[in-house]
Amino acid sequence: MDKHEKDCTLNPSRNCKVCDNKNANEARLIIKKYKDEECKAYFRSFDFIVELKKELNGCPLCVLSVLRCLEVHNFNFDYKEGFNKWEENNANRT
Repeated sequence: MDKHEKDCTLNPSRNCKVCDNKNANEARLIIKKYKDEECKAYFRSFDFIVELKKELNGCPLCVLSVLRCLEVHNFNFDYKEGFNKWEENNANRT
């Protein structure tokens, strides 16, 4: 359970195995910033998803974590597509 918890996308302090925590701190700040706001409709909007991807450098797991931690349901984000783009963009980086 401890291993699961530290990597769980519902844990705001989680470890990100996709971006090696390069965006995890930014994700925590976004969660903290919006946690108490009543903006659920905006969270599901295309603009919020685009903004989120930009702020998190396209890391699909960090984006998914923010959406889940903010309890956003029915959001317009395709994790598989995001992960494929992440792999394409980071294929030549080490």
